[in-house]
Amino acid sequence: MNGKPVPFKMKANDEDQHVAMRVSASGKSALNIRLHNDFNVGDDATLPALGAHSRGLRILSQTWTPSRDVLALELSGISGAVYELAVDGRLASVEGGELLHSATEAQAVRVPFTAGDPGTYTKTKIVFHFSPKPNKR
Repeated sequence: MNGKPVPFKMKANDEDQHVAMRVSASGKSALNIRLHNDFNVGDDATLPALGAHSRGLRILSQTWTPSRDVLALELSGISGAVYELAVDGRLASVEGGELLHSATEAQAVRVPFTAGDPGTYTKTKIVFHFSPKPNKR
């Protein structure tokens, strides 16, 4: 805090992990938290037209392995639709979707949903496998 180290603990659960710490601040203070080997997944959600039904992707649940090297997401989307998730992290492979590489660091995953009743939501599962963490030098 304010350029000085602060003791912290990592609090992990089945869905994610958080940094936990106690600090006492007065006046203007700054706390910087540096992340290493982080992973982000996101959907470029758009609102439906006024009065229209949602057609957006829904993330229903997420489960990490204890070693944090595999993430499983249960998703819901319109039957027959294809969605793209923006991802950022050490991905090695993906099950249930297609990992798209680009010229930049950003990646995406294309997630298709099987055809069914038009306009209805169906479920699918996607599993992210992560590359080993780089060795610290």
